[in-house]
Amino acid sequence: MWRKILINAVLFISLPLLFAVCEPAGDESEQVMLPVTSNVTGIKPCVNDLGWNITVTRFEVSFKNLEFTTEGDAHAGLLQQISDFIIPSAMAHPGHLAGGEVIGELPGAFVVDFAAAAPVNMGSGVFLEGRYNGMNLYFVRATAGADGSTTDPIVGHTAYIEGVAQKDAVQIPFHITLDIENNLQMVGGVIDLTVNENTATTVGIQLLTIDPFENDTIFDGVDFSAVSIDNAGVAVIQPGQNAHNFMMKDLITHDQWMVITN
Repeated sequence: MWRKILINAVLFISLPLLFAVCEPAGDESEQVMLPVTSNVTGIKPCVNDLGWNITVTRFEVSFKNLEFTTEGDAHAGLLQQISDFIIPSAMAHPGHLAGGEVIGELPGAFVVDFAAAAPVNMGSGVFLEGRYNGMNLYFVRATAGADGSTTDPIVGHTAYIEGVAQKDAVQIPFHITLDIENNLQMVGGVIDLTVNENTATTVGIQLLTIDPFENDTIFDGVDFSAVSIDNAGVAVIQPGQNAHNFMMKDLITHDQWMVITN
């Protein structure tokens, strides 16, 4: 009962303040063009929860329509702070907020190898002036590989990964093919960026093998000794297998995505 009374009191006091803060100033935000590239520093050797030491040599992902979002501090900040003081909520990761307003974008379809030796220029994004707290993208099935080849193993799929897993004296090369529902959105990749008319930075899209907040990996749950081995001695993970489902779940999680600026 007292919680409802306090919440109503907060709303009664804070909403007039919010409306005052949110009154339009009549000024339109400037548009800033910034280069967007892949960032290849997030694919690092890792040890999954089952003790497999994993080195990735190729990690292609197919996606489209990058969106860069703001939480809307003027709209939500005051009320959220007061509300959280009364009823504590889970803390968002630094530089991360999901579901914000889209104020920057780079449309188009991309297939990126995040384990490549060098980053790839993806184009110039349009960014309105403001504080950026989240990055979204949409997964799609690939029609060509990162190098443009129509015979690339990712064609018809969402992701393709190669590497080696080792545990004790056992070393197993692997090929992984992942299928994600077309147009499924990853919401709230980590970004902490402020853009104004003088901003000159490169926006780097990074995929992470290791979640920097909880230290789990994108390979958690995958037991390479329980995966089917082909005639060449390669562990093959495909749609329909439990290992595939573990990895698909992690790939669409915002904690595995980050934006690096420099």
